[in-house]
Amino acid sequence: MKRLVIDRQAIRINLQTIKERAGASSIYANLSGNAQGMGLLEIATLLRNEGIRTFIVSDVSAASLLRKKGFIEENIMMLRPSVDKNELEAMIDLNVICTVSSLDTAVILSGIAEARSTVVEVQIRVDTGFGRYGFQPSEVDKIVSVYRNMSSLAITGVFTRISALYGKS
Repeated sequence: MKRLVIDRQAIRINLQTIKERAGASSIYANLSGNAQGMGLLEIATLLRNEGIRTFIVSDVSAASLLRKKGFIEENIMMLRPSVDKNELEAMIDLNVICTVSSLDTAVILSGIAEARSTVVEVQIRVDTGFGRYGFQPSEVDKIVSVYRNMSSLAITGVFTRISALYGKS
């Protein structure tokens, strides 16, 4: 393929269908991988103009670029967990919703937040089969521990990623 054609009207129509089906539920737009190769800023702007206010990214540089380009009021969530102190501090500075996928991640992030006297918004990631990131479904006690014992982390959601396509393993 020599060029990729993005049909913005088709995106708008598909988004309208998604909104209708979602009802009052929040819609998160996954902009990972440069918006799946369609252009981070271009797609984020199109979606924001259509009423989307929460975006998912997979690296700090994408979150930073969105903030620098005026995505200030919008929610930005990091899909990928991190235990790197510098990366976590950058996410806090950018007001990014962090992903907590293990007790270790929670402890490190909580320590940074406490040292800064702040509360960090997080979402808990549960592994449902990829085996890459996330609390195991059997680790409910660890998730409860994060909720009960880490007051510097504000858990605002729990999520997973589909581990297999329909009937495929």
